[in-house]
Amino acid sequence: MLNKQLHSKHMKSLIATSSLMIAAALVAPPAKAQTPCMSGLPVSTIVSSGPSGYSCELGGLNYTFFDNLAELDNPGAIVNFQTSRQFQVITFANLTTEGVVGFFYKIISPFETITDIQLSYSQDPPLPDPIMEILITAPTLPKPPSPVVALTVETVFESDTSMAPPLQTLRSLTHTIHKTPAPLPLAGAGLAFGMSRRIKTRINMGKQNT
Repeated sequence: MLNKQLHSKHMKSLIATSSLMIAAALVAPPAKAQTPCMSGLPVSTIVSSGPSGYSCELGGLNYTFFDNLAELDNPGAIVNFQTSRQFQVITFANLTTEGVVGFFYKIISPFETITDIQLSYSQDPPLPDPIMEILITAPTLPKPPSPVVALTVETVFESDTSMAPPLQTLRSLTHTIHKTPAPLPLAGAGLAFGMSRRIKTRINMGKQNT
């Protein structure tokens, strides 16, 4: 009788512990903690961040900016961020840049698919359209979710090819990143199902032995 009581307590404890483990397995494993991308980030902070760059996380996307943003660095230059389910907006604001601008940054998208990136700008005075483009490398769009391969976004902006006065001053550059949310990972559910089967097998074996 005592052995049955001890066995019953042991199995209840095992079931309770296993239930917690199953619940944890159903939740996606936490990614490495990233600094959140906060609006008002000074460009000078990025430029002074060293060769590894400045990394932050925004709504499931991990960004790394590098010191090649030095061309945009002036007192008051900042980076602003907005996010929603379908898109994210990165705005390089309070700029006083003239001439040619060129820089790149990287995006790692573990859980989202990036489908398009659009560029817009504001300048003073509003002269004819400048030469501007976004180059996407490694890999080309649409970018499927991947925790390893980074999408490189390179921006080239030439405000005035004639270089005749009055020179245009770039005031802001905006990147709108369109994305498709991916379904929740199923690895945790599969792990939980396998663990549940093992628990049931042990319970059945315990009943047979009593």
